[in-house]
Amino acid sequence: MSNEFVLLVDDDPDIHPIVEQALDGLARLVCVTSAEVATRHLPSEPTVVLVDLELGGRVRGDEFVDRVVADSPMSTVIVLSGVRDTARAVDLMRRGAEDYLVKPVQAFELRRRVERALTRRRLVAAADAPIAQSASPSLELLRHSESARMVDLCAQIGRVAPSGLTALIVGETGTGKELVARALHEASGSSGSFVTVNCGALPRDLMEAELFGHTAGAFTGARAARKGLVREAEGGTLFLDEIGELPLELQPKLLRFLQEREARAVGSDRAYSVEARVVAATHRDLSARVAAGTFREDLLFRLRVLQLDVPALRDRRSDIPALAEYFLRQAVGRSGRTLRGFEKASLRALVTRDWPGNVRQLQHLVQRAAVFADGPLVHLADLGLGTADGETGYSWPAELLDRPFSEARDTIVEEFERAYVREALHRAGGNVAQAARDAGIPRKSLWRIAQRVGLAADRASRKQGRLESGGEPVAAPEDPMAAVRAGYVQRTRGTVASLCAQLEGPLDLAGWSSVKATAHRLRGSGGSYGFPELSRIAGELEDASAALDLAAVRGLAVSLKAFVDGM
Repeated sequence: MSNEFVLLVDDDPDIHPIVEQALDGLARLVCVTSAEVATRHLPSEPTVVLVDLELGGRVRGDEFVDRVVADSPMSTVIVLSGVRDTARAVDLMRRGAEDYLVKPVQAFELRRRVERALTRRRLVAAADAPIAQSASPSLELLRHSESARMVDLCAQIGRVAPSGLTALIVGETGTGKELVARALHEASGSSGSFVTVNCGALPRDLMEAELFGHTAGAFTGARAARKGLVREAEGGTLFLDEIGELPLELQPKLLRFLQEREARAVGSDRAYSVEARVVAATHRDLSARVAAGTFREDLLFRLRVLQLDVPALRDRRSDIPALAEYFLRQAVGRSGRTLRGFEKASLRALVTRDWPGNVRQLQHLVQRAAVFADGPLVHLADLGLGTADGETGYSWPAELLDRPFSEARDTIVEEFERAYVREALHRAGGNVAQAARDAGIPRKSLWRIAQRVGLAADRASRKQGRLESGGEPVAAPEDPMAAVRAGYVQRTRGTVASLCAQLEGPLDLAGWSSVKATAHRLRGSGGSYGFPELSRIAGELEDASAALDLAAVRGLAVSLKAFVDGM
């Protein structure tokens, strides 16, 4: 999208090239050094706003977050801070910030967060775009997804669509199985029709006639002949939804059609041929039905030439904000209302909610919210999400809830610890000390957890990316900051040398302001470039200069010079 851009608000110019490199190729980046200048860009609705909390100037970082939420509610706000402050982070996220990242921020992690926000905005815009011009509008809609499972599913559809082979789509009710079937049809290049047959909705005694047609007088009430849904799909796709509900007595006739591409109308003694692709879908376990004797095994084999699994919405929670915004834009387009999106609290409630009805349930809820919301944003109360019956918004596996309490609790804790520590070590390139700093816990504590959950590989293995004994190497994330770090070190040495020279004489008011501004910049940039000790000393220097404590300032400047000379 040509009008999307990322707005970086950080008063340290040294941070700007880091972010430019991390976000290279994602979107246009606008870098400013003050909230006053950044405010001029808010009417253009930046997709993402990156805000340094330690902003200098009349408007501080906290205040600017409030300004963005009020003036550009569709923007995703990501806060950057050199200080880990959980209470402050929670407060900012309640006020509308999407994320709180502690410097130094891994470049790949910043890129991932920004890319997610861009994907959401693009999906919202897709509702207004002329997607009918696409070769496969359904596939284009499915591709607006962040989850790995949906990305893989779309890749599968693209590969198998031209083959014309029979396919079985498996997934829970409401996951979008028909959309997947339409994507297969559209991407195949077929010129025929897409014909849907709901096997669970057709009257049992008329299902054969509906499918294969009938002659006039074939049964009571058959005044005229009908060619049947199978013939209507000639040259296109026959979609058999809820195939698990197909009566056992009709299954041999469908099997014959799949084998021979021939069928016979009810009341006729002559077979006809049809060339149509067959795509079936079910939310049932067909293998279990075969075992129970209610579904033919040979029919299952014929249907399962290709199998596509559609994940449940609870297994792709990262897609929920984009889907919700897409459905809202659709609802607004039909009703003519002026709703611009969801407030942050609403999106968080949707993401953490359990969705037994999957995407269809989410769509219906958003459509209802679009009717009752006063605007311009959909608020939490508009969603009508109660917490009746003790619902928490989390979905726990039934087999876990059947276990004794202590066993279930220990399983949850162990799985969380394993996932968290593995991700922390992966981001830190196997460096335990760095992973512990990022997690905000002592190094020994993280190492004990790693040992307990089986992630305590030796140092040589961790450097190669292997976190588990005998595990495959996990590629360490690239560090795009390495190319500019050397230049930063040289500039910082020059800055600190000038600072020390300035402190050799007396300071007037302008001098104190200059020292404080220099310390503030070094505090922010030190963390961003991976020098937390530099950031710490500079922070103390900034506090001392604010207190006009010349002796402390000079002592800290000496400490700062000793550190930067050894960088």
